Amino acid sequence: MTTTMMVDCEYVREQIDAWALGALDSAETAAIDRHLAECPECAALAARARDAAAMIALSVPMTAASPSLRRRVLDAVGLPSRPVPVRGEPGDAPRARRWWPAAAAAVLAVALGGIAWAASLQSRLADVDGRNAQLVAVATQQAGRIAAMQDQVDLVAERNAALAETNDALVEIMAQPDTAHAKMFGTWAAPGASGRYVWSKNSGVGVLVAEGLPPLPDTERYCLWLVYQDGWVLGGQFSVDEQGYGRLAVHDIDTSGAHGAFRWFAVTVEPAAGAPEHRSAPVLLSE
Repeated sequence: MTTTMMVDCEYVREQIDAWALGALDSAETAAIDRHLAECPECAALAARARDAAAMIALSVPMTAASPSLRRRVLDAVGLPSRPVPVRGEPGDAPRARRWWPAAAAAVLAVALGGIAWAASLQSRLADVDGRNAQLVAVATQQAGRIAAMQDQVDLVAERNAALAETNDALVEIMAQPDTAHAKMFGTWAAPGASGRYVWSKNSGVGVLVAEGLPPLPDTERYCLWLVYQDGWVLGGQFSVDEQGYGRLAVHDIDTSGAHGAFRWFAVTVEPAAGAPEHRSAPVLLSE
């Protein structure tokens, strides 16, 4: 029948150093563990003993262990309790008594230090990952801003090109003797809009100038149509700025009369991808 070993506080205090170094047998260790679970004072003493064992390699001088501790440690690892000198080297036995406890403590300290170093390294790696994630988020945000700025630059360049084209077209039209123009008015779809279409048959060029049109999304464009008796002929697409101002230069429109008599000019809203014919109600109509 197995008996359970019972220990008191005095026994625990005498053996706590050996317990911290792992030099007790299983029965003694189990008995001390049970006592520590029930005695807060001895548990606090055991915590200090563990800390001391972790640092003993650096803080304890090279001295011989007490006879009782040495005997228990050597018995625990299966070594003889008396030193066995090596022939021809009589000084080895005293040195063995001195270095063995410190060496055991050094191994324990290295193991504990390795665990602490691994935990520190893991923490640093987690911190690096967090910083990398922040850098990626900032870079993504900056890339979005740069893309938006590039879109604005492209839009301004497009508008400047259209403005330059319409200016050149107006100069060419005004130099012709057959210059004509038609005033355009906003419909119920854009009551605040207005415009003017100027053209010359001799040059084959026309220019639309529109004001007060609502800005459109990127998926839509304003389309100018020349409306004939037998059909609508597309003059071109254009967009407006934030103030609703837009221009369009029209080149080489078919005025041969194949579509019947001319009636008026009209502006509608159509898909930006293009439309073979008008699909929406006009927002601008000429006289």
